[in-house]
Amino acid sequence: MNNKTAPHRSSTLKNCLLHYGTLFYQRISGCRWKQKDLCKILVESSASFGPQDWTRTLDSYFEGWTRCCDVQFAANRFERHALLPEADIYVASWINSLHISQSRKLKWLHLTTTGVDFLEGIDMPVGLRITTSGGIAAEGIAEHVLGLMISLDRRFDIAVRRQSRWIWSQKGILENIRCLRGRTVGIIGLGKSGQAIANVSLSLGMKIIGLCRTARPKTDGIEIVCGMENLPYLLSNSDFVVLCIPLTDATRRLIGGDQLNLMKSTAYLINISRGELLDEKALAQALRKKRIAGAALDVLVNEPPSRCNVLRFCRNLIITPHIAGNIHTFKNEIRERFVTMLRNFIVKETEKRTSDFSQKKGNVSQT
Repeated sequence: MNNKTAPHRSSTLKNCLLHYGTLFYQRISGCRWKQKDLCKILVESSASFGPQDWTRTLDSYFEGWTRCCDVQFAANRFERHALLPEADIYVASWINSLHISQSRKLKWLHLTTTGVDFLEGIDMPVGLRITTSGGIAAEGIAEHVLGLMISLDRRFDIAVRRQSRWIWSQKGILENIRCLRGRTVGIIGLGKSGQAIANVSLSLGMKIIGLCRTARPKTDGIEIVCGMENLPYLLSNSDFVVLCIPLTDATRRLIGGDQLNLMKSTAYLINISRGELLDEKALAQALRKKRIAGAALDVLVNEPPSRCNVLRFCRNLIITPHIAGNIHTFKNEIRERFVTMLRNFIVKETEKRTSDFSQKKGNVSQT
């Protein structure tokens, strides 16, 4: 077989299997739109966002939604493949180019995630409305970062290891404890999460250096620097460096060996954005050689990490399993935000249709 044609044939076979599998699934499950004249909303269903949760939120925040919306749930790819071509609105945690190619009538894509790095390289239809859940997790993330700063500075990792062995010792902990007041936090990315971290840090009397990609108004207590050319300045003057910037081709592996060498030997690195912002091998080396005092990561390149991950045996490192923004009300707030936007969307669409109908009626009367 020609190596050049092999991937194409494989892709064609997968598409055929998906198509006929969907037809079979539709036949046995009755998976189809129920109301042709209503706004068709397809919601990706999961253990975290089940149909009952969505229905409860719709009932609470959108009275009479059943009269104007046909809401269907897709728990697997066959249901999604069957329903997406006719959907007006799609609610999901992620998408790929295949989903977009199937979405012939899609007007609005709502993502339940904060990060949207998976959208890069996807050719979006002109006029498609895209919304996200950005900002909902900001306060939770800020509190998580504060907890990590305290944990790193007071070496809670050492205390926990010693507790598991029932050892009472202050050695290696007491010598390094300093107050957060007066120390500098370098925040790379001053979006909603970055701003929330800045606000919490300011309330404790800390100094802030914020790195933005574009110019923005001056904020009290925050020294703002623009452009990646100013990254060395932030790294060399911060006691805590926090990564909040979105993942793009330009920010992938933003922090590597050269950047870590610019940091103070007493400084800490915290990443709550995306694992790919960081060169994990370079970080492991910097931690082992004590080029920086420590690091805390809520995200990794591969999640969950393999047992042979280079960071596994780094002692001055705290890893949390991608939980920074997940406070107990997080999922409720995601659903509530979408349903509120949906209600406004339906009202505007109804007004638009009424206006169009009135104009057509007026034109008919004139003729």
